[in-house]
Amino acid sequence: MKLQNTIPQWKLYIITNEELSGGRSHIEIAEAAIKGGADVIQLRDKTAGSRKLYETAIRIRKIIKDSGVQFIVNDRLDIALAANADGLHVGQDDLPAP
Repeated sequence: MKLQNTIPQWKLYIITNEELSGGRSHIEIAEAAIKGGADVIQLRDKTAGSRKLYETAIRIRKIIKDSGVQFIVNDRLDIALAANADGLHVGQDDLPAP
């Protein structure tokens, strides 16, 4: 994972969330997002255990490998690093990025 000091100019940022997806899995959402022209896919799952989240992150990383789409993990630095994500999303109430 690289630190960037610039703000990217993304046009379509997709957040996967199985609870809000109408029955679609994170993988199905990611595949549809790539086909639809997404610039970024963020894996967000507040209920999954570490192993499931890691396995999902690895699968998404493989799916987007050659697509040029950026991969962001929500809240979990350990999962982001282990899956070689392009970035980490942290909220206002989370630990600060530094």
